[in-house]
Amino acid sequence: MNGLERLKAEAKEAGRDFNTLPVKLNMGFSISHDRKEAREEMKGMGGGLRSIFVDGRGTFPPELERFREEARRVGEAYDYRNHFMAHTPDGQLTPHAKLMSDELAEALGGFGTPQEMLPKFKALWQAIEQMPNVGLFLVPHGSKSGRKRTFELFVNEILPKLRGR
Repeated sequence: MNGLERLKAEAKEAGRDFNTLPVKLNMGFSISHDRKEAREEMKGMGGGLRSIFVDGRGTFPPELERFREEARRVGEAYDYRNHFMAHTPDGQLTPHAKLMSDELAEALGGFGTPQEMLPKFKALWQAIEQMPNVGLFLVPHGSKSGRKRTFELFVNEILPKLRGR
């Protein structure tokens, strides 16, 4: 939610009403009953770091400052031929995924078991429920069958609990 709070503050600073701005929030995530598997799949998320460090779009979150140099290396190694993938088609880690430490992946978040992800989704759901100008796009991640598994776990184990709050 830090990103939305920053956007609200920047809108206010620019003299704009946040509630009148159309906001599209993309959330990449990976869910597995094996936490390590979910974390490895999220290491494919180097595209955002490339946007910041190579393409000059976006800003690096201040709360991740201690990872700046590692994140820069991951972004520079990112290759769009392996877009949002942690593994190559032959099962090897992509160059950017190899460079991302478990600690940086943990700090970036967006992965876990269904039990770990449910409170994150509940908090996000509750926050954006109050913001009709915010559209949420959920992007399941994973190589090979990981995207399907993530989507199925979200639909079967998380979404019903969000609906029945």
